This record gives sequence, structure tokens and C-alpha cells, in this order.
Amino acid sequence: METVGEADQVGPAGTGADDAATRSYLLAVDAIRGIYREIGRDGIPDVRLLQTAARGLAALAVRDPAALLGLTVNEAAVVSSLQHSVNVGVLAMALSASLGHALSTVEETGIAGFLHDVGKTKIDQGIVDKPGKLTELEYDEMKRHPEYGALILLQMEGIPERVADGVLGHHIRFDRGGYPEWARERPFGVMAAIVAVVDCYDAATTLRSYQQQMQPAQAAQEIRSQGGTSLDGEIVQRFLELAGRFPVGSLVRLDNDEIAVVFTPSSDASGAATVKVVRDGSGAALAEPVLKSLAQSGVRIVDLVDPLPQGIDVSCCF
Repeated sequence: METVGEADQVGPAGTGADDAATRSYLLAVDAIRGIYREIGRDGIPDVRLLQTAARGLAALAVRDPAALLGLTVNEAAVVSSLQHSVNVGVLAMALSASLGHALSTVEETGIAGFLHDVGKTKIDQGIVDKPGKLTELEYDEMKRHPEYGALILLQMEGIPERVADGVLGHHIRFDRGGYPEWARERPFGVMAAIVAVVDCYDAATTLRSYQQQMQPAQAAQEIRSQGGTSLDGEIVQRFLELAGRFPVGSLVRLDNDEIAVVFTPSSDASGAATVKVVRDGSGAALAEPVLKSLAQSGVRIVDLVDPLPQGIDVSCCF
């Protein structure tokens, strides 16, 4: 986990400051930064600011779960643990809302996602930030972060015990492996299962010093492969339906040879509802991305494109 300081400026790339979702996202970043700072001072954090951010995003999620997905498309650079935590909270709310949960449940699931890694503040930062493989002792300590996190949440005024449980259980596998080992037989609910799925997805799509970054479609296949073993298969399936055949942030080739970034997902035959075209049919880069409805244009996605050799930063579309 990277150090969280005043200079950390993270957020959804390219989004307008007047957008309600973006404002709530950035508010969540500020709130989590403050929580981490207070824990570093051995204080008990005030969660009211985070609850305000979660309330705003949860309301948007209930109206349109897929509308939140673009917030989590990050710039092609190593991002801080702060941004990963916010992304997990946002994705958790979108998934919870897509499952038909009540507004209060969506909000609480988001808070569990926002704070799922807060226990890492109690682990030596040399272990958390180590780029190479951890020793057995270091890994044993790292595996304690869910229980450290749950203990921190239980001290926070206004955080229900079920939210702390969601944090405690997010590394308990669906097949009852995982950690902490002493909690494997506890009856964790859907909140922990949701956080586990979206944590896996966002971690896979994030470039880090110790892992290769997957493209969104690759990450979707990765979590699909873990359904029924590490992850709850039903929750995985619902997330894949929400993310669509080509998840938000995927770089794709259209049947007219244009290159575009998926902006709004869809699980139907079109592959996406809307895209932003970044290169025309001749391969020339456009000065500004152009929004295109695949349903209205009749254009279809024919293949995925790797953005790295193309030199395309998909975050420019969000």
C-alpha cells in the first residue's frame, strides 16, 4: 500500500468536476485519505464524510448500476491503494444495486468495499509495498489485514457489524479456503462475496509494481475461471452480466475498422451500448474521442485490441 499523503491526487481520469458521480468519487478519496491518516495517529476515524460519498454513489447505482463503471477506469500508471479502495467500493455498489438490493444495503456494501484493505494500515509498510515475493512470515502477517480491518471498523461509530463482517470475509474463499483461517466456518453473507469479486476484478486491471495489468476482458475471464471455487459463482455471473461482453474501458476494433473504447457496456449481440471512437477507419488518431451508439449506427465490435502496442490510453475517454 502506498503512503497516503496530502499530495496524492487520484480520481477517475478525464471526468468533469460538475458530474455528481465524479464529485462523490473524489469525496470518497478524500474521506478514505482522512481515515487512513487518523488511523496512523492511533485515532478512531470519523466516517461521516465517507458515508456522505457512499450515499451519493449508492443513489446513482440504484438508478443505473452500469453508470458507475466508468469511474473506475484509471490512467495507465501505478495507482495508489487509495484509488483501488475507492474503485472496489464503487464496483461493489454497482454490483449490489444490480442484484436488486435496497439503497441502504447498496450504501453499506460500498463502505465495506471502500474500507476492505484498511487493515493494511496496521501492517509494516515494508511488507505492504514489497515489490517481490513475500517470505512465509511476511505473507502470514499480510493475511491478517482482513481481521485488522474488521477490528478497526468495529471501533468506528456508525459502522454496522455486518459491514465489518464484509471486510473480515473478503478473502474467505467460496470453497471455504482463504484467510483468516479461524473465520472459515463463519456464515458470511453476500456483502463479503460481492467485495471479493470486485476486489479481484479491480486488482487484476490495475498496473502494479509486482504484477502485469490485465485488460478488462481478460480480468472478466479471470474471475469467471474462479467462479465456484475462490469466488461465489452466482455473484461472478451477475458481475459478468453487468460488465457486459466487452467491459467498460476495453479497446476494440469495429467492423468499419475504427478503434474505440467501450464507454457503456451491454451483454447483447452488439457487444456494447456506446463506444468512444479514438481512431478512424484509416488508423488516424482523432483529436477528440467521438461518442457512438452501436445500436443506432449498426456498427459492431469485431475484436479486442491491446492498447499498449497501439500507444492508446483508454482513460482519455472517461
